[in-house]
This record gives sequence, structure tokens and C-alpha cells, in this order.
Amino acid sequence: MVLTADNASAAVPAVPRAAGFNVALLNTTHNVVENYNTADIRNNAFSKPPWAKFPTGVWQPLECKVRTLDSKETVFMVCGGKPDNGHVTIHRSSDAAALGWISELKIFPHSLEYVPQKNVIVVVGTRGLDDPSSVPDYNPGATLGGTWQVYKAPGSTPGQLVKIAEGPFRQAHGVVWQGGLLWMFGGHELVGYEVHVTSTSASIKPTVTFPEPEPKLFENGHDLSADPVSTEGNILWVSSSTQLLKINKSSNKPRVNERYPIAKMKSFSRHSSGRSVWTVAPSASGPDQYGNDEVNFMWPTENNKPVKVPNFDGQVGMKRIYKARVLPF
Repeated sequence: MVLTADNASAAVPAVPRAAGFNVALLNTTHNVVENYNTADIRNNAFSKPPWAKFPTGVWQPLECKVRTLDSKETVFMVCGGKPDNGHVTIHRSSDAAALGWISELKIFPHSLEYVPQKNVIVVVGTRGLDDPSSVPDYNPGATLGGTWQVYKAPGSTPGQLVKIAEGPFRQAHGVVWQGGLLWMFGGHELVGYEVHVTSTSASIKPTVTFPEPEPKLFENGHDLSADPVSTEGNILWVSSSTQLLKINKSSNKPRVNERYPIAKMKSFSRHSSGRSVWTVAPSASGPDQYGNDEVNFMWPTENNKPVKVPNFDGQVGMKRIYKARVLPF
């Protein structure tokens, strides 16, 4: 399904909200990205319907990011789907018009990122390109599979995205551009890559590798995000199967600065004020692996109780919020 302005209810607002900050919640029960503002939280629940929503139709949204292309066009990028039928779709933020898309991916896309100045989009997923040599000796039963793919960014004419490169990365769950490097997370390591692009091809070269500091600490990790509070741009957050980790990679020497014992965290996203929003999955299998109907906040001084995300507009069935992303407006 190609998404257009006709089936997206709203785009980026012209001006920011007066209070709170905006978050995009990825609702995998109803297959829709819903935008809320934290100023609308009352009694530990969102009291108003989403001010914008973006339905993906028949597939589950597993990632959503807002980026500005080299063309100065601001877009929102969404990926997800199923292991054997993944999707990526990119839309202009001003009117939600579809700019680029691709379906039937076999890598189970979990995240994506835009690489500025190279004008490409990198998609990472947890399937494909099984590489037994990627499993560490101390974890011989580790899950195989994982792929990165590079696509040309959308041009002036909307159409299907064109893949120009791919390669293996075991259990690739997260990808972020920071400090001139493309960072990928999954399996048992965090790796920073140089990105090289020509008009018809692309390659990535590993420059910095940070193996998990303890056996199996990164295994089944799910999220990678950049910290907007760090003035030097050296802080990344990763969620492992058992902990949230703050990683300082200054001087290209990553090390863990802080740890928070939060298990099964699916996403962590921080606002420039220092406040953060995160999601968890109650179970590692079944419907609960995609989250529940709550999101969590780390406020500097306020009570950190989970916040309920109720159904609106006739929705039926409990919402499962896989990820929550702070929006840059």
C-alpha cells in the first residue's frame, strides 16, 4: 500500500505547541502512527485524541523518524511490516504526500536513517544474510540473521526507492547518524561506519567497533538513539535485553557511562529539555512483544508513573505501543 495525503490525517504543524513536547507513538494494534503532546496528559493518561495520525494500512509501524533532506525538504520516514514482507515509506511533512516507498522486503525492517550529504537512506532489519561467523564464541546459540540496505533518497519525482547496496549485521535493530558516522546496533556490538556513495552504488566501512562489555549484554537489544542534550554530540542510548545504557563515544572510544535496570525496553527517545519517553514489551513473544497501552516518562522532578494511551475514534482492542519517538517540532 502506498500512503498518500488522502489517508494521512495531518502533517507537521506550522508552529510548535505552546506547552509540553510532541511524541509519535507507534500503535501496532491499529497500524497507525499517532502524534500526541505531553501537555495533554491528565491523571497519568492522554486526555485528548492524537492531533495527527498516519495509518500504515495492513502493516505494523516499527519505526518513525523526521529528517530534513539535502534538498531542504522535511520528511517523515516509517518502516515495519512482517518478517517476510517489510515496508518503507517516506512522506513530505508539509502535506504527507508520498515521496518514496518500497515493499516486500525480506529483512524485517526495524529502523532506518537518513545520511546527510550522501543523500541516502539506510534501512536495517533482523532477517536475511545469515552469517554464522558473526556469532561470538561465548554465545554459540545466538540468533542469526540481520541486514542493512542503502537506498537512494527520494528525488523530485515520487516513486519506488532504489537499493544500491546491502550487507550483513547480525540482528540489526537500530541505526543513527551522529558525528559524521553511521552507527548500527544489534547482536553483540555497536559499530560506527563511514559511508561512501557514488551515483550508482554505496559502501560502508567500519571505523569504530564497541563489543558488548559483558557477555550477552547487548543480545536482543532493541533501540539506538542519539542524545540531543549532549552539546558535543557524543552520547548514544542503547536498550539491551536487561538494561538501558548511556554510551559516551568521545574520541571514538565508546564506553558505558550510565546504566538503568529496565528490561525488555523497546525504545528510548530524549527531548532537548532532558525529559525522555520510553516503551517496554511485557513479553518476548506473542502479542505482548509489541508493547502495551502505556508509555513511560523520565521527568526531572515529576512522578514517573506509566501514562495510559486510551483508544480514540472508535478504536477496538488494546493498543500496543511498540516505540515512542520525540518529534523535533
